[in-house]
Amino acid sequence: MTTLGEFVETEPPRHRANWVSRLPDDVRQQILDAPQGVHAAQIVRWLKSLGYDDATREKLRPLLEERRG
Repeated sequence: MTTLGEFVETEPPRHRANWVSRLPDDVRQQILDAPQGVHAAQIVRWLKSLGYDDATREKLRPLLEERRG
C-alpha cells in the first residue's frame, strides 16, 4: 500500500497546482479586476459559460482571497 507521503512525492506536478493557477492569465486578471460587488457565484457562472464546467466557489477561493487583498 502506498502511503500518502509517497503518493504526493510521485504525483505529477500538474495535480499539485491549484485549479485557478491553471486558468489563462487574462481570465485570472479579469477576476482580480472585477468590481467588489461581483460575487463568487457570478464568477463561477461566467467561468462555466466560458467552458470551465468544473468551476466552483471552493476552487476559486485562492484567487478570491488574493482579490480581497
